[in-house]
Amino acid sequence: MRIFFTKHARLRLAERSIKEITVRDILETPDFISRAYDDKSAYRKKINGEVVEVVCVKSRDKFLVITAYYV
Repeated sequence: MRIFFTKHARLRLAERSIKEITVRDILETPDFISRAYDDKSAYRKKINGEVVEVVCVKSRDKFLVITAYYV
């Protein structure tokens, strides 16, 4: 699986202290997946007692991460 990050996503990850390895874990083994908006999906997972959501666009074996945040 290949994961790409938008500039916005990289800024938000840094701002919210979410590591790229955490995003990979969420995308590989989410607790929940839902449709976000347009062609985007939201992947959620509880990590260390907090729920993190990653919004991305998936196509075949690629993910384009749009943003990530604590829910």
